[in-house]
Amino acid sequence: MEEIGIDIIRAKLCPPRGTHPWVPRTRLEGAVSRILETPLTVVTASAGFGKTTQLALWYASLRASGVATGWLTLDSEDDDTHQFFTYLLESLSSSCWHAASRVRGLLRNDPLVSYRHVLSVLLGGIAELEAPLVLFLDDVHLLESPAVNDALFRFVRYAPPNLHVVVAGRSEPRIHVSRFQTQRDLYRVDTDDLRFSVEDTQRFFSDVAGRALSPAEASRLWRTTEGWVAGIQLASLARGDLGDQENIEAGLESAAHGIALYLTENVLADMPHPLVDFMLRISVLDRVSGPIAARITGNADAAYLLEHFEQRNLFLSPLDDRREWYCFHALFLDYLRARARREIADELPSLHREASEYFAGIGVWQEAVRHALAAGEDCKAAAWVEHCAMDLVRRSDLRTVIGWLDRLPPRIIDGSLRLRLVQAWSFTLALQPADASRTLRALEQDLTTGQLSHQGNADLRREMLSVRAIVAGLTDDSTTALRLARQVMALRPEPGSWVEQMAHTALTFGLAYERGFDEARTLQARVVGQGAAWTDEPTFAAVYQQCMFGLSALVEGRLLDAASIFSSALRRGEDEVGFETAAATLPAGYLSTILYEWDELAHLEEVLRRRLSTALSVCANGSASRFVISAIRLQALQGRVDQALNTIERACRVASERNWLRMLSACRAQAMRLMLQDGDIVRARRTLDLLLHAMPQRPPIPLGSFSEVRFNLAMSIAGLKIRMHHYEAATAVLFELCRELQTVGSNYLLAQARILLATSLDRSGETTAAVETFKLALQYGQGNGMIRAFLDAREEISELFTRIAGLPDDDPSRGGLDPWYLDNLARRLGVDTDPAMEPGDHEAHEPAGLLRPREREILLLVSNGLSNKSIARQLSVSPETVKWHMKNIFQRLGVTSRIQAVRWAHANMPELAAGERQS
Repeated sequence: MEEIGIDIIRAKLCPPRGTHPWVPRTRLEGAVSRILETPLTVVTASAGFGKTTQLALWYASLRASGVATGWLTLDSEDDDTHQFFTYLLESLSSSCWHAASRVRGLLRNDPLVSYRHVLSVLLGGIAELEAPLVLFLDDVHLLESPAVNDALFRFVRYAPPNLHVVVAGRSEPRIHVSRFQTQRDLYRVDTDDLRFSVEDTQRFFSDVAGRALSPAEASRLWRTTEGWVAGIQLASLARGDLGDQENIEAGLESAAHGIALYLTENVLADMPHPLVDFMLRISVLDRVSGPIAARITGNADAAYLLEHFEQRNLFLSPLDDRREWYCFHALFLDYLRARARREIADELPSLHREASEYFAGIGVWQEAVRHALAAGEDCKAAAWVEHCAMDLVRRSDLRTVIGWLDRLPPRIIDGSLRLRLVQAWSFTLALQPADASRTLRALEQDLTTGQLSHQGNADLRREMLSVRAIVAGLTDDSTTALRLARQVMALRPEPGSWVEQMAHTALTFGLAYERGFDEARTLQARVVGQGAAWTDEPTFAAVYQQCMFGLSALVEGRLLDAASIFSSALRRGEDEVGFETAAATLPAGYLSTILYEWDELAHLEEVLRRRLSTALSVCANGSASRFVISAIRLQALQGRVDQALNTIERACRVASERNWLRMLSACRAQAMRLMLQDGDIVRARRTLDLLLHAMPQRPPIPLGSFSEVRFNLAMSIAGLKIRMHHYEAATAVLFELCRELQTVGSNYLLAQARILLATSLDRSGETTAAVETFKLALQYGQGNGMIRAFLDAREEISELFTRIAGLPDDDPSRGGLDPWYLDNLARRLGVDTDPAMEPGDHEAHEPAGLLRPREREILLLVSNGLSNKSIARQLSVSPETVKWHMKNIFQRLGVTSRIQAVRWAHANMPELAAGERQS
């Protein structure tokens, strides 16, 4: 499990190994059957009532009957979402290997994957087993964080029918148990079910303690202990006559107040002092083995003593079959620790120090850190975290690192240069650039003032520049990202190192918006040429770098190359991590822009499906913005305008929270577009005011990635001015926009701007300039498969298009445009470019497959004489949706009335003709 970054304690994955027989409760004889009938079994009782032992008996019984099982003993360290899931997977590995392996890869390769998706994949894998699987979770009361308890609740709530979960703890688990409060969904076992009866007490002494009690003695002991199992076990170790009521009550009358005295006088009194001393010293450990006990006590016979304690039933149980690791009963351990604080307080720091060194030596870093902190060795704790944290960051295991840092006192992190860099990297790669920037600013200030020493280390400078470059990229500052990345490369980082990889990623992002396309291609060839090193990278890191290369191609306007890169990254993300993960959604957002442009709407819908929440929560600005815009456009095309507007508002909230001006401007631009299509100029002007209010007083120089914000703003202003017939003003805005886009080399955006500029020029009477401008857009479109940008401007550009497409094929003024491209666009635009064709001839020869299924359905109903309202009622949609579809039908068929559309239907729709014959 080292690949996930948590040192697995294998002893937690099986029940404690007892050496003595246990007394079965007759009240629980049918419990195993009940467990297999219900999704959730809850065992609740205070300490010492035998919860763990009872779970172990059920576990053994189920395994003996061939039922798949899993076991996890929880501790306070598991009150962390990542660690909880890591151990949960391990507990299921033997019984559900494929599902556990799949999820383990998910966590390893996609540091931003949501745990809800992890649960979905895990539960799906468990369902595939079909056979029953019972998972035991012991000491669940130690889980306190809302996030972990919510994950556990969902794990049980959405469990497939073959999964049964048994939880045990000292208090009610915090997982909304009342939701399962039915005979079928919940089986409860409580203190009354677990406490010994008088008969159980007699059997325990006879079978376990090897001593016979008379019915009177058993009854007297039972009344004193009230069936408390630990108390009865303590009594079995006591000296003296158990028939003496006072002798019993002296130790057990008040468990909370008198247990220490009882243990001292009745359990440890006859034990040689060196053995008691040994116990006190090893009580600093949550789990103990012979080697570590020998290390911290200096006793070479430690392994023998542990075995001796177990055989004497001194509350020490083995944690594994080989009896390498042991643990004390919780009550006894509490007693030993309290006594150790009184008697050997001065030695406790040195004991923890030795334990820390031992665990570090065997690579169990979490326990090494915990004991170092307990010893007051802050620097040592920092050293242990420093030792392995960056390896985990490089493997994208951000959750483990952030969890470790959260457990360290702030003073330790503040005093460690390496830990603060680790923290900055973790925040950066977890898409928390504001936290990363704050961390870096504080770090730089402390270095400047001398609070932290760095001794002019060149490695430190390279690394700080590298992380700052990535932060700049995440905050959409491409110019700064490029400058910082170049500084890193000038300092010659080690080839193939983490610092170089991150610098390359930031460098590619910056180059994309500074016309550095050739340099980006050279860098891409070098990285891909690394072969195995490239393919062995963690999925998310590799996909992110791939997407930057694709972004460079997209900004340059090489749509075919960009689509190839994004598609490859998407396949890798889906294959290695999963559909709804960040590693798959990141390239999906970029690719969606191209699929929309190519009018591959079915493919686009599949790429966008179920990913919007992931895109908005864990994807960087560039991908998330494109994802949202593609989703909005698709929703509008499908007549779901209200849903499109809701998506706009949702994305605007996210953009405002994160200060993502690129996403905000793109969404406001889409909102204005929909409003203008609906003729609502007043709302469009209000939306433009909101967008202008969000703009900075001065744009950055150079523009960098801000050029996309300027594009959104200028296109919105120009579109509104054209609708208000202010053509000269629109033309001025668009001329300036085209000049800027040419300067930065954004050819795809330039082609879109030229389409709107041509419209503005045409309407202002500058026909020649309009045709030449539109021709440039067509030439780019022909080389890159542009379709949708023309279709979306169908009403505005139809006449311009006809003028160009109607020219003879060999006419030089056609600008080298191929007939196949123009004919394809003409068909999609529904315009007639053949002057010899009579009106109406075009309709009769259109293929029936021109319309989508919903459009054919609506046209069929129109042909049957239904009004828009009647069609809406029949299809359970709004009249506005029907109106939207009718508009699309008219555009696709190149007609202007319902009568012409019906004529086309009679000529081209076999189902209509068949219906007429039938009637």
